[in-house]
Amino acid sequence: MLKTLQIAIFTFFALFGFTLTVSADPSSCALQQDDDAMLSCAGAALDKLIPQIYNTRWRDQSFREQAKILIRHGSVDKAMSLLPQISNEDTKALTIRAIGIGMAELPLAPAAQNEYFDTLHKQAMTISHTGSQEIAMTYIAIAEASAGLFERALTSARTLRTNSLRNKSYQEIAEVLSAKGDTDNSFAALNLIDDPSFRNKAYGVIAAVFIKHGQLAAALQFAEHIEDPYIKSNSFLNIMNTAE
Repeated sequence: MLKTLQIAIFTFFALFGFTLTVSADPSSCALQQDDDAMLSCAGAALDKLIPQIYNTRWRDQSFREQAKILIRHGSVDKAMSLLPQISNEDTKALTIRAIGIGMAELPLAPAAQNEYFDTLHKQAMTISHTGSQEIAMTYIAIAEASAGLFERALTSARTLRTNSLRNKSYQEIAEVLSAKGDTDNSFAALNLIDDPSFRNKAYGVIAAVFIKHGQLAAALQFAEHIEDPYIKSNSFLNIMNTAE
């Protein structure tokens, strides 16, 4: 493992060394004594390397990938600090998604959760393109539901002005909750969908999530709320095929 990591780090610096000026010795990370030290060194090198990337799209994508790594290691503040450096609004929305979903996996105190999600909201509001901004808000709502902040997730979804995205957010929130076995709040989220056709399909989606997790009664409960005969019959067929 140690030798493989050393080779990877040497390769990393070999690839970037031709196009970027780095003051540190390219071999210094590979010469560290253990994996943690080598990775810490490589992470510090990225702090210098990524801002030097000339191509804006590549630089933004690199910031996004760095944010994913940081959030996996619990470095929420540092991951958040990358958002203002991202120029492309779609990439910023995807980075907001990565940070939000990643936070749901971290053992954060409720006060810290709310503070960090407040920051994500503020960053989403800096996106000028309405479509990209609302997609970012959709990602935040899903992340809040994943973190167990149901009411907050609904509040975020309600801010969406585009009907299709708002209804999709309610469905996505219900999907997160149904995977956790939360039938009551899943129903509450779906009941906010104001398009009957979309709501019928959403009931079928949630029924499929419950049957996938072996919860037959809950799956049937949601399927029975479908009003369209075709969608309802398909949902029952899926339940029966999956349950056998």
